[in-house]
Amino acid sequence: MKKERKMECYIVKNNVESKAGLEDILPLLDDRLIQFLLRNAYKTIDLSYVLAHMPDEIKDMVYRNLSIRIHGKIKEDVKEMESAYKKDCEYLKSARTELISFIGENINVLFGSPDRLIWKKTEPEEKTQAGFTGQLISKIEDALASGELYLATYETGKMTKEDLENAFAAFNGRKNELRKIHKLTITAGLLPAAAPLFENEGVDTLEIKGEFTGIWPGFLENYGNLTSITLDLYKGLTEFPAWIRKAVSLRGLFISSSSEIKYLPDWIEDMQSLTEISIFSPNFIALPDNIGNLKNLTKLTVNWSAIEKLPDSIGGLSSLNELDLFSRKLTFLPDSIGNLRNLAKLTIDCSPIEKLPLARLELKSSAIEKLPDTLAGCSSLEYLDICNTGFASLPNFIFSIKTLLQSIKILPEKRGISCLSFRNYYYTVVETVFRFSEKARREGLLALEDELDVLTDDFFKTGIRLVVDGTDAAIIRDLLTIKIEREHDYYMKKLMETAMEGILHMQAGERTCLIGMRLASMVDIKNNALETACAKYLSGDFNAFDNIDFKALIQPEEEREEITFIKRAVEISELTRREGWLPVEKLLDNEGIAARDVFEYGLPMAVDNWDYDVIYKDLSLLAARETDPVRKNLALAKKDALAMILAGSNTRILILTLASYFDDEVTKGFLQEILKD
Repeated sequence: MKKERKMECYIVKNNVESKAGLEDILPLLDDRLIQFLLRNAYKTIDLSYVLAHMPDEIKDMVYRNLSIRIHGKIKEDVKEMESAYKKDCEYLKSARTELISFIGENINVLFGSPDRLIWKKTEPEEKTQAGFTGQLISKIEDALASGELYLATYETGKMTKEDLENAFAAFNGRKNELRKIHKLTITAGLLPAAAPLFENEGVDTLEIKGEFTGIWPGFLENYGNLTSITLDLYKGLTEFPAWIRKAVSLRGLFISSSSEIKYLPDWIEDMQSLTEISIFSPNFIALPDNIGNLKNLTKLTVNWSAIEKLPDSIGGLSSLNELDLFSRKLTFLPDSIGNLRNLAKLTIDCSPIEKLPLARLELKSSAIEKLPDTLAGCSSLEYLDICNTGFASLPNFIFSIKTLLQSIKILPEKRGISCLSFRNYYYTVVETVFRFSEKARREGLLALEDELDVLTDDFFKTGIRLVVDGTDAAIIRDLLTIKIEREHDYYMKKLMETAMEGILHMQAGERTCLIGMRLASMVDIKNNALETACAKYLSGDFNAFDNIDFKALIQPEEEREEITFIKRAVEISELTRREGWLPVEKLLDNEGIAARDVFEYGLPMAVDNWDYDVIYKDLSLLAARETDPVRKNLALAKKDALAMILAGSNTRILILTLASYFDDEVTKGFLQEILKD
């Protein structure tokens, strides 16, 4: 191998010269210089290897000096590299050495190097083929423990099939151990050399990357153990590989955005084990006419494609649960789309589809909790059944549908609901009590029996049933009180108490204004519409309770307040760790400050560098004002968050600490997503 002279960097500290790493060099360069260097280095150096396991501040410095499109991809790759390689991996070290050398060679082209940095040309130690083989042997050894072997991108430009064959030769006496490797990510050019893994039938997940060399290795024709195949080939592959037909147990098929594949073959219908197909490719133009024969397919994604229409047979996908479509040419959906009885999620973002062939939509007893805003454009929709579903609120356009069947969910099924959900359920209880009370006053208590079928929760339904049956009020109160006393969730108990008072006042034939006065005093809600109505009524407005727009009071909850707060705290924490407190000035929430939100109120104090004891005392007083135990808990978490950010706690510890303030059901999904790496 030809030796190349490399640039090494040394930094002078206290008149002592020592070898510098990227974490020493980059902080000494201004953003303009870094942008110049990275713009050119990106063409030849894989920055994901450079940044893997680097300090967060170095990653952020690089990311902010690259375009959003480039650094977004690098961020994803860095996560993959960090899971595939240890911190001291030679591949990562080599990539950083290359970038340092590149900086040394280019730093004086338009800019001067900082005085503290000294650049020297050296003769790097030559990497021999035997050295590469040794590295691969070590990599395979690690894979025997993890079950995953990654042989793609950076090292494949220097290593050959012979290197990999030699590495596997070292395992000739341990071939059975190769069965432990179940996931293989590999560049197409190296795939033939990975034959020993397939001979031992351990691999079930195969990801092929890079440039297709034109010929598939023969062993794939007889290999049927694969359950997941990913084709991420940016060049050379124009036809769907025939050998995939042998993978009779295949459950997942993934074709990336770089693929040149245009069609799926007709024989795809034979792959009856398939549960997911995902295609991201601007070159893909058609699904086969028999796609509907895949009876076990639960998820179909066809994004960034050139598909003009879907086959009518798509309505035969009886198990399909998710359908994600985005094609720049797809303008309509076939009528058969209405036959997808198990479809729970339809995504057509950014597609030029003008209308949906949808006249009747039945979601009865489904797990769907939110209707998409795009449903408002379904002008042909005439019938909607959402009985026994989990909707906390409904968009206004739903009520213009000719036939709307919906259940009345008075109380939540889950415990640990948010403050906003509690407010919404409270207004639902009040609105239902008002409506039932007016009906009972007009038609008698027996008329409420017609409403029993649409009630979904046992507590309210039991109370109304007892009223209809003519049960004595004292007995109703005793029976419902027993249920309330067994409830330990604060918000649920408050809703049950409110519902019971409403039922008993309804039974007594009280007027709406008197019921409203009682229910307004049951809870402590900021800006309670019932309290406003009470004030108007006592001031002489006798119609105050008749004019409450309950639909307008129900607020959709896109995200739990607790999760929004944690994300906000993480945002501020990471900003201050990167740039100090002054940039936080631009992110201050003036509405939150005015409302004396504990976290938002404390931020400007921190920006102005107030004494910590003063900040802590003020925030403690604000938190103590909360009487609602749920909101008090949130206030205490906010106080703790600011303290941790001021102390410079790392992001992971901050997230875990704040999450510990809330029920597991509140943060479980969020933690799995944000801490998965």
